[in-house]
Amino acid sequence: MRNTQSGPVGERAEAEREHRERAGSRRGNYSCALVSFVVTVVVGVLAYPLLVALTRPFTVLATTMLVFALLGILAVTWLALDLLWDWRATHRPAR
Repeated sequence: MRNTQSGPVGERAEAEREHRERAGSRRGNYSCALVSFVVTVVVGVLAYPLLVALTRPFTVLATTMLVFALLGILAVTWLALDLLWDWRATHRPAR
């Protein structure tokens, strides 16, 4: 559906609608979440001895710190991928 308003207001509304269509897809959100989870699992498996060594000084809270570290990796990866996805969606040529 085309916007029938003319002038700057109509152009801005049209640009915002296009941005939402291109960047706000569910596929993009699900893809970023899935890739972030896979990256977190791979990093967790490969860096497990290092993570355990870094969390050992927390004694009783070592497992809690390990979980927080893995959640931090997940959050940072997800945010970075989501920003990259949005940037790619808004900077590719229109079809």
